[in-house]
Amino acid sequence: RHKRRPATFVAVSSIGGSYNRFVSSIGASVAGEAAFTVHDYHASKAAVDALVRIGPHVAKQYDGVRLFGLTPSVYHSEMIADTAAHLSLPDQHAVSGFNQLYPGSAGDPRHLGRVVGAMFAADCPLEPGASVVCDNDVCYPLHELTKSLQSNEPHQVSLAALLDTDLQPRPFTTEQHEAHRAELLARVERERARAADASTTDKTEL
Repeated sequence: RHKRRPATFVAVSSIGGSYNRFVSSIGASVAGEAAFTVHDYHASKAAVDALVRIGPHVAKQYDGVRLFGLTPSVYHSEMIADTAAHLSLPDQHAVSGFNQLYPGSAGDPRHLGRVVGAMFAADCPLEPGASVVCDNDVCYPLHELTKSLQSNEPHQVSLAALLDTDLQPRPFTTEQHEAHRAELLARVERERARAADASTTDKTEL
């Protein structure tokens, strides 16, 4: 019998599938009349998370099958652009207020590509059935959200549990975390300034 490479599946969910009572109540008030649509979306993502958790037990009968979960926060995408337009927000960064580590900064989707690449690697450090939340260029185990799923208080993500986009440990001190957040928000302001300059130039040319 020839040896074949392990088959790897990555299921894409959303951070919305693991918001606790506190965050969900705020999200419903922000969504207004669209709350039912938002909750349907979050429920569907919670189902994907459950599929990933159950998957390894089902896959035991299949030799070498691995299943991982990718749980993004807000990243630049067509969907987030549509959401920003629907809510009359200035840009995609303005949609990222519920990012648990770096609110106010929509991530670069290239970071997600690196995480997926690490999941497909033969030496992936994750256990099959694990899911990671991605927030800009940092990741953390989904358990950091689900441990407070029934809480009426904000989520508390442990900075000691952080991972880089290669899924290797990247623990932050509080000072490092705040410095990185300031760096990301400064980048957002630079992007907004360039967009404003471009808009002014376009209007001038008209």
